[in-house]
Amino acid sequence: MIRADGTVVSRQAHHGHTHGSFENLTLLPGDAVVVPEKLKVSSKMTDLLQATQFASQTALTAAALSVVK
Repeated sequence: MIRADGTVVSRQAHHGHTHGSFENLTLLPGDAVVVPEKLKVSSKMTDLLQATQFASQTALTAAALSVVK
């Protein structure tokens, strides 16, 4: 949650610092509730990301080695 004065109150930061639970915080005029989007990543997407990262690192290594020689 972002308070109208710009301060940020998160579930992690709120835990144990003040009395009461995060769910019972009172929304004040001007406050904004931010809910991050939860991404669903399939195993095929994970495999593609790993392959792309490997190819990128290999290309960067080859480019660095060609400059050093």
